Amino acid sequence: MVEIGLKLGSNEIILTRKGQGVIASEPCVVALKIIGFFPVIKAVGNNAIELSKNDKDVILYSPLQAGKITNIKYLSNLLKKLFSQYIVGGSIRMSVTASVPASIDIETLNSLEKELYQAGASKVKFVSNALCARVYATNLSDDDVSMVVDIGKYITDISVLSGKKIFSGRTYEIGGENINKNIIDFVFDDCGLKIDNYVAEKLKIELSTLYKYDNNSLSFYGIDKDGKLQKANMTSSSMQLTLKNTIDDILSLIDLYISNMPDEIKEQIKRNGILFVGGVTNISGFLEYAKEKISYPSFTGEIGENVIANGLDKIVKSGSNFYIDW
Repeated sequence: MVEIGLKLGSNEIILTRKGQGVIASEPCVVALKIIGFFPVIKAVGNNAIELSKNDKDVILYSPLQAGKITNIKYLSNLLKKLFSQYIVGGSIRMSVTASVPASIDIETLNSLEKELYQAGASKVKFVSNALCARVYATNLSDDDVSMVVDIGKYITDISVLSGKKIFSGRTYEIGGENINKNIIDFVFDDCGLKIDNYVAEKLKIELSTLYKYDNNSLSFYGIDKDGKLQKANMTSSSMQLTLKNTIDDILSLIDLYISNMPDEIKEQIKRNGILFVGGVTNISGFLEYAKEKISYPSFTGEIGENVIANGLDKIVKSGSNFYIDW
C-alpha cells in the first residue's frame, strides 16, 4: 500500500509520498465552464489556471475557502484527478493521511473522509496541522505543552498541544487576505485609486516588512475616480501601517485565548513557547514584532509556510499510528 500525505489549504493542495517527500503542490482550484445550463469541471490545479488564461469563459473556483469545504463534489473531483496524476497506476491502494485544522468540526471531517474514499483512498487517517508543525519544528517531549499558531490566507488556527494530543483549539477568520483588504483600503484613502486583489498581493509580497528602518518602494497602477489608469507609489513604511492592523488583531486574539487557559497550562506555554507557522510569518521582522507584543517566547519554523507539509511527510514516513491520534 502506498503511503500518501495530503495537506489541504485554501491556497494549495500538497501531496507527499513515503520515501519521496513532497511530490506535488497545486492550487486548490477547479476550472468551470457552463455547458448548457450546468457548470462542468474542465481542469484542476495548475491546469485550471492555465486554461483560464486562454479561455475567457472559464471560471476559477476554490472548493475550500476560509478553512471550510464550500463544494464537496468539486473537492472530490479535484482530489481524484490529482491522485490519478501523481500516484501512478489507478489500481494502486493508497493510505492517505490528511492534515486538517484542529478545530475542524466532526461533520466536515466525516464528509472529507467519505470523499477521500471516493477519490481512491483505501485507508484514511487524520492528523492536525498543529501536530505536523510541532513534529517537524520542535524537539519537545510527549509530556510538554506547547502552542502552535498557523496564520493562513483566510484563517488563523490556534492549537494547544499536550504531547501529541490536542488539548484545545480554535479557528479565527483572519489571515493574509485581511492584509490585502487593508492595502486596498489604504490605497483608496491615500491615493484615491482603486486596485484589485492581484495588485494588493503584489504590493504585500514586495513591500511587507515590520522592521522600522526598511525603506523600499514600489510603483503600481490603479483606477481613479474618472475610470482612468493612474500611476502611484507605495513605501515600506506605509505598508507597515496596513500590516500592523491585521497582525495586531491576531496577536490580541492569541493573548485573549491564552488568558482563558488554566494557570498550569499558561506556565508550560511560557516555558515552551509559541510556534508560529503559515505564510504571514515569513514577513520580514514578524518574529521580532510578535516578541514585542506577546509576553510569551515565540519562534518560527525554518520556512513558515512549509513546516506543516514537512511535518506531515515526517509523520507519513514514521508509519506509526501513534502520531495519528485525534
